[in-house]
This record gives sequence, C-alpha cells and structure tokens, in this order.
Amino acid sequence: VRGIVVATGTASVDVRYTLFSNLGRTRLDDINNTVQSGENTYLVHEPFGTTGNQDMRHAVTFAALTGPSPPAAGTYSWRLIGNVIVNSPLFGLYIDGCHHALIYNNVVVVASGAGIAVASPSNTKNVIERNFVAFVLGTGDVDTALTSLGVGGYGIWLRNADNVVRDNVVADTLAVGRHTCGFMVDLLNAGNGSAITPVPDQFGQPLDQYSTLVDANAQRLAYFDNNEAYNVGVGVRLQGLNTYLLNTNGAGMSVLSNTVIWHAHTSGFWASPISDVAVVNMTIFCDVAHVADQVIALRYDAFMVDTHTLTSVDVEGCWVGVLTPRMQSTPVLPSSIDRRSEKAYQISNSRFRNWINIINAPVKLSSLFTELLSDADQLPPKMAVVRDTQLLSLPDTACDASSCFAESFHVFMDGSLPSSYGDAVYNYRRLDELLLVNVSPVASSNSTSGGVKIFYIEQLLEAIFPATNVNLGFFGCDAGELTNENCQLAVSQIRAGEAPTCSTVEAENKIYGFVCPNTVIPLPPQLSPPLLPPTPPSGSEEENEVVVTTTTAATTTATTSAATTVGGSSPSSSSGGSGGGSGDVVEVDVV
Repeated sequence: VRGIVVATGTASVDVRYTLFSNLGRTRLDDINNTVQSGENTYLVHEPFGTTGNQDMRHAVTFAALTGPSPPAAGTYSWRLIGNVIVNSPLFGLYIDGCHHALIYNNVVVVASGAGIAVASPSNTKNVIERNFVAFVLGTGDVDTALTSLGVGGYGIWLRNADNVVRDNVVADTLAVGRHTCGFMVDLLNAGNGSAITPVPDQFGQPLDQYSTLVDANAQRLAYFDNNEAYNVGVGVRLQGLNTYLLNTNGAGMSVLSNTVIWHAHTSGFWASPISDVAVVNMTIFCDVAHVADQVIALRYDAFMVDTHTLTSVDVEGCWVGVLTPRMQSTPVLPSSIDRRSEKAYQISNSRFRNWINIINAPVKLSSLFTELLSDADQLPPKMAVVRDTQLLSLPDTACDASSCFAESFHVFMDGSLPSSYGDAVYNYRRLDELLLVNVSPVASSNSTSGGVKIFYIEQLLEAIFPATNVNLGFFGCDAGELTNENCQLAVSQIRAGEAPTCSTVEAENKIYGFVCPNTVIPLPPQLSPPLLPPTPPSGSEEENEVVVTTTTAATTTATTSAATTVGGSSPSSSSGGSGGGSGDVVEVDVV
C-alpha cells in the first residue's frame, strides 16, 4: 500500500530533513473515483496501479493549512525545509489554499505532472526558494482544460502570481510533447479568475469570513529572481498575467530577473497573454547542434498587451532569437490613429547569436478573443524598438534553409501569408513598425538619432495586396486583390499601414526587408528596467532555527537534523538538505 502525507487546518507544521519516498496513489491518468459493480457504484479503494485512480491522493499535500495563528511580519505559517520527495506518481509536493508558507532547500525528483504544484489561485505570499526539481514526466501538452491542469510536466507550477519564487533550479522535464516547462505560471486557466487571500485581523474565523476574493488574472509577479532551468520544453511560461481577456487591470510591472535557461526544446521564455512584464538579465542557450529543432528563444503568441521590455538578454544557438509580439495593446476604436508608441515592445542592451535573430510578423489575434472585436481595425497598431543591441551570426553549417525555414538572417520581416488561418484573425493593413537604433552590425541605425525603420518587402506600392476574406479571418484590401498603390487609392488601405520610404536592401547585414532612415517617427521613451520589489526574508534565516516540536491532531509537525524516512527505507546518512535544526521526530498521518 502506498501511503500519503497530508497536513491541513490550524496545525503547527515544521518538517525538515526528511525523505518522502514512494508515496502517493493518484497517477498521471484519467481520474476515476468510483468503480461500477452491477447496478452499484462504489468509491475506489483499489490497490495502486489497478483500474481505479482516486483523486487527491498525492505524495505530500499541504491543503488549507493556515497554522495555529496568523504569522507575524517576516515569519511563516508553516515550513518545509531540506526535505527530499522521490518517486511520486502525480505531483511531488502539492499545495492548495496556503498562505505565508516557506518551501526552502527541498529536492523533488522523479514525479509526474509537476514537481512542486502550487495548485489553486488561493495560494498567496508563499516563499519557494532554493529548491531543486528534476525528472518530471508529463503529457507535454498545452493545458487548455481545467481537468488537465498541472499534468504537462512542470518543474514548478503556480496558479497564483502572488508568491515569491527565487533561487530554484529545475532540470529534465520529460514528455512525448514539447510543452513541458521548468516554471509555469498559469493564470489563464484560473477557473473563474478568483483567488482567496487571507485577511490577518480576521484570522480564526470561517474561511469565508477571514478572506477576500481577488481577480487572479489581475496580478503581477510578486517576486521572480535568480531561477534556472535545464533540459526542459519551455524554460519559463507565463499565461494570463496581469490581464483577463485582454482587459488591462493596472497591477503594475512584473519583473523576471537573473534567469538562466539552457537547452530548451520549444522556447526559452513563452508568454501569452500577458501585460506589463520586464525581463532583465536573462540568458538562453540552445544546443547549436539542434538548430533544426526550431526553438524560439523568446516567444509571444498572438495576443500580447501593453508594455513589455527585454533588457540585458543574451540568446545564443537557437533557431529564432525573438518573435516580436503580434498584438501589443488592448483593442482600439477603428478611428484611432494612436501608434501606442508609449507601449512599444522594447529590446535594449542585449546580444543575439542565432539562425534568425529577430522575426517581425503582422498583427494577429487568437480567435479565443475575437468576441472582443466588432471591427478588424480595432486590432491596434504595433511597434517594436531594438536599441543598443548586438546581432551575431551562427556558422552557415549550423543549419540549412530546408530545415531552418530560410537562410540565416539578423532581421526577418515575415510578411508571408499563412498556409492555413486556423484559430486566428490576421490584419495585414494595420500599422506595423520595427525600429533599430544603434544596432550592430547595421551601421545605418547609428546615422540618425531616430535610427532606421525596417519595412516588409510586401509593402512596395507595386506589390499585390490580397483581398479581405472575412470567413478566413484575413483582413487585407477591402476593394479586392489589388496592388498596394491601387488599394490605397480605392479604399485608403495599404500593407502594414504605409508605403516604404525607401527601397534600400542591406543583404550584407542579413536583413530581409527595406532599411530606411527614420526621420518621421518619434522614438518612444527608453524604459529603464523596473527594480524588483523589496527582497522578502530569505529561508536561510529560518534553516538553523531551533524549533520546539509540538503535536496537533492529524497533522505533521517537527524539525530534525537526523535523517527521517517516510514511506521508504531509511537512508544511511542525511536524506536531504544541509545545515540542521533540533529535534528528532516526524509525525505523519499515512492514510
């Protein structure tokens, strides 16, 4: 029989230096809480591995664990320090409905679904620090249904952004699909968008009396710093951050700082939809021997809103360095001529060395959000600005055009029409601008204070502008298939909003598009990267604290410097972590 460990309620919990081995009964499979026998339905009580698969029987679970009293400022409601959780069939550590907890210096290896699962929007103010997670098996699929949440293969999975995540390392997330993640912050699938957050001065009352509901999607990242991911599908993935159905909520800038991602198999950083996010000091290294695997280092899907900055980013060895956002603001009125330049996507002080360093493509919106539109021209203009950045090339032998989409480019203006329109709305007539300012090796970008603007080849006046096809979700020339010049004369529409101001091609600088001096467009203000919020207390201050062991009903409580094993054989030495506390007892319920 495989046991489980559960702590809940107002228990006093402090678990240290304990091995949790071969625990948990819920598997990475369809949940089946009942079994049918004739006309009768029974709850599953079958041995692990048989046909039943009862829900919520995870290896180590902390559920609605508030602790005996509200934590004082700078302290924690419960602690999990220096433990090892190994060989869990679904989720190593499962946290639900907890606040102000410390998860510090733990090791989770060999798990399915997610290594550390912060599994509901009602988890806030927890500190997840200096943990190591490895060998997490998942489906590799993108989670689109609430029933499948958390099973993709994630090192650390959070459904609430109001938690501290720092100094963690994730390695080897495994799946047949490519969408496993080192770190997954998924607010897009946060149920009805509600999160419960505690009100300390009402502590001790029933849950609905000492908590308040907030919009989980209207959040910024509380603190995300100095995390690393190795050999994963996606290094860091953000969904639904500070935005709900593209309606900006003004929660302030989120900051991801000092992030290292090596050998991602799909993307280093993948965001959709998000609002107001700054990436500072991020390193993404792909395996240059596998450029043909078509890894996009920095990926923004078809919906991306408001301010986003990349500062001091180093990306090397990938197929594409950055795919600029194709949707950069909330929908605007058809009559708007606002360039939204103050909300431009900005890259500064960075270095790219990839097969294609920058791809820019026309405005696009996922059909998930087309109900927000009454007119295609509500899709806003977009602008991307690259400043003070170095673009370098991979060796020509790193790939070939047949397997890598095209020859190697520093900047590729991809104006091609999609082979299928699928689940998106495309607007090829909306204003779309890419500016380079002091970008090496594009010497012309230094010649004026405004830098250069890159135009699509398809913006030439004599180029054909395809006709609008509403059924396909494609918006081009409403007057039919004409040249750009004739469509502009007929209905005042032209590819990407305007004709190119020159026809200069800088093939020697590996730019696919026209490179024209920017003497018209005012540059948006260069945004300084925002500072991280004040540093929360480190778990290291708690690690060597002497804790008096107390016991409460049906809960886990203790610290130990000696190794303790739950669910498996005793190790010959310590079972995880370093340093130590006092005490030598761990009491658990195995049910």
